[in-house]
Formats: sequence, structure tokens, C-alpha cells
Amino acid sequence: MSNTKKTETKKVAYLVVGTISDAAKVLIEGLVADKTFEIVDLESIDQDLQKQLSVKDTAIEQLLKAGEDLGKLHGKNIAEKDKEIATLTGSVTRLTEELGTLSAELGSAQSAADQGFQTVKSGKKTYRIYGKKWRYEGRDITADDLKKDPALVASLVKIGVGFLVELNEKEG
Repeated sequence: MSNTKKTETKKVAYLVVGTISDAAKVLIEGLVADKTFEIVDLESIDQDLQKQLSVKDTAIEQLLKAGEDLGKLHGKNIAEKDKEIATLTGSVTRLTEELGTLSAELGSAQSAADQGFQTVKSGKKTYRIYGKKWRYEGRDITADDLKKDPALVASLVKIGVGFLVELNEKEG
């Protein structure tokens, strides 16, 4: 081969290699640019996912706290209800005892009515009232006055007036 031909072949070879090299360079730069955009997109997606995850974590924490608060409230409500039940049970017991006392008093009054006389209570004792009208400390008193004034009955029992006679259990 002649020198000129060799030189021209070299030039063409350099030209082809240069063109391929430039083409490869442009192709690589395009790929790098595409990958850079993909990375930016992925970073943006990652940030969005991190925000969503943070919101969900906060929501979970709030739900757990609400659950704890509800549990405490439920326990408090049970304790309050137990206390209320105990109070009501005590009231029922007290009222049952009062009912028994009132029933006994009613029985005593009924017995007295059946026997034709009136009674009054002073403390835990029952007294039969004899008579209808008396004079005490400068004033007239009646059986109705005695029934309305337990302090008066107590003072009369204390001084031992004869018109108030204690009844035994069979009589009262």
C-alpha cells in the first residue's frame, strides 16, 4: 500500500473513531441526564413516603394514647359505679331498717287504736297517753301536742308525769 493510501485510511479510521467516540459521549451524557432525573424523581418520592410514614406514625401514637385514655376512663367509670352501688346498697339497708321501725310503730299505733288509746314515742320506748288535756308550765297541752313535740314528751317522761305510761312489748 502506498503511503498516501495509508494516510487516508488512517484519517478515515480516526474520523470514524472520533465520530463513534463523540456519539458514545453524547449517548453517555444522555443516559447520565436521564439517570439524574430518575434520581431526583426517586428522591422526591422518598420524601413524600417519609412524610406519609411520619403522619401514619403520629396517627398510630394518637390512637394508642386514645386507647390508654379510654382504658383509664373505663376503669374510673367502673370504680365510680362500684362506689355508687355501695352507697345505694347502704341506702337500701338504712331504708329497710327504717321501714322495719316504721312498721313496728304502725303496729304499735294500730294496737293502741284497737285498744282505744293513743301512744307516743320517746327514744326507743313507747308510752300510752291517758287523758286528753293537761296543764304544763302554764299552758294547756293535748295528745296532739304530744305527738307533734318529741322534746315535750322527753321532758314529761323525765319528770315522770302520770299520764304517760310506758308500754311493754306485748302492749305496744
